[in-house]
Amino acid sequence: NGQDIRLIYKNSHCWSSLKKEAHLCDYSEDENTRRFTKFIDNLVHINSIAYLKFIQKVMNNNGVVVYNNDSDFEKTYAVMLYYSLYGDTIDKIGAKSIEEALKRMKDYPIFRSEIIELTDYLISHLETKTFPVGEGMPASLEQYGCYTREEIFTIFGRQTAVNTMRGQVAGVVKIDELNTELFFVTLNKSDKDFSAETMYNDYVVSENEFRWESQNKDSHQGTGRRFVEQAANGKKFLLFVRENKKDGYGNTCPFICFGLVNYICSKDDKPMKINWQTHQ
Repeated sequence: NGQDIRLIYKNSHCWSSLKKEAHLCDYSEDENTRRFTKFIDNLVHINSIAYLKFIQKVMNNNGVVVYNNDSDFEKTYAVMLYYSLYGDTIDKIGAKSIEEALKRMKDYPIFRSEIIELTDYLISHLETKTFPVGEGMPASLEQYGCYTREEIFTIFGRQTAVNTMRGQVAGVVKIDELNTELFFVTLNKSDKDFSAETMYNDYVVSENEFRWESQNKDSHQGTGRRFVEQAANGKKFLLFVRENKKDGYGNTCPFICFGLVNYICSKDDKPMKINWQTHQ
């Protein structure tokens, strides 16, 4: 009826739970249905056609995950999907593996149908073309892809079946094995969500340039030298940006992957004001 789909997935509701209240479907409630009702909204932001197709493949296969040969990115997708539906480590739900947990969907046809219907809707309403970032980054990471912070941690192997990164709020995260740092930026900050020490003034300068303020500890002669000397040390920096922490429906906003950035210039210390050029 023209409403934003996020209206359905607010206040811990999902399409199936709303239909149940309207007596248009019925299912027995248990711990799994309560998790699905609460967490299916985690799928609404997805804009990667590859990931959406993977979800559909699993749901159409009664929750059974069958990986293509040498498809590490599908194993990443499976972990992302698992957390989107269950929201906790496998020991908390009594499963031995991600695949075993997802296989439980066989017993919940109403929710499987909803997920297929939701992903069909998302695919038909895609507005942005995404594509792998490449350049040594994980295959499942896509330029202009929308991700929660937890999904990004999953892509970089920090969130696994037995380890969750929920609640991590650091604006800069180091991925040492890739000599890479991740920048998480919220453009519109409020006193309620950010302390005075983290009200950094970050903004888009142009189509290919972004102004970013470092953490308060960084200076040109100290830890901030790694930014200035990027070309010499081969370090990579990845930028993830969102406008607001919450959308108009009270849902947490995902980050958009702006991709890899190169150092242009900087001034001041603690924090440093740095201009970055995006690769794409």
